[in-house]
Amino acid sequence: MTKDFSDLTEQEILALAISLEEEDERFGDHIPLIRHRFMETPIWSAAFQVVFGGALVFATGIVIGSS
Repeated sequence: MTKDFSDLTEQEILALAISLEEEDERFGDHIPLIRHRFMETPIWSAAFQVVFGGALVFATGIVIGSS
């Protein structure tokens, strides 16, 4: 049975967020290699972009969570 997002409980939202984060993590190591191979981005530049982007997302989460 499919639920609408607005009908989810706090626990269900947390479980969904953790599940999506774990799924996202499986591909995180491959992003710089994909960018290097298919977008001709230097490997160190691609790795920096991924790490910096992740840091921005983390910082944004902290700011939103503390408000």
